[in-house]
Amino acid sequence: MVKQTATGGWAHGQPEYAVTVSNMCGCPQSGVQVACDGFDTTLAVDPAKLRPAAGGNLCLVNSGDPVVQGHDITFSYAWSSQFKFTPVSSTVKC
Repeated sequence: MVKQTATGGWAHGQPEYAVTVSNMCGCPQSGVQVACDGFDTTLAVDPAKLRPAAGGNLCLVNSGDPVVQGHDITFSYAWSSQFKFTPVSSTVKC
């Protein structure tokens, strides 16, 4: 699940948004990818948390490492409008 909220802050003249990627499943999920075609930001995003995957229209979350229930991955970005990160794929590791 991907949740976003406006922080009320600004970065380089653009509104800032906080993103939380959560795993609601009891099993770890690795290789989590979200759609991110056209994503841009004026605020640097830690590439260990979100980085473009091969092809450029998908982004890899948490460097592909497992996202575990109760241990959310969070990052912030700044742009003129909120970007929709849609979960695309992951590998369940039970």
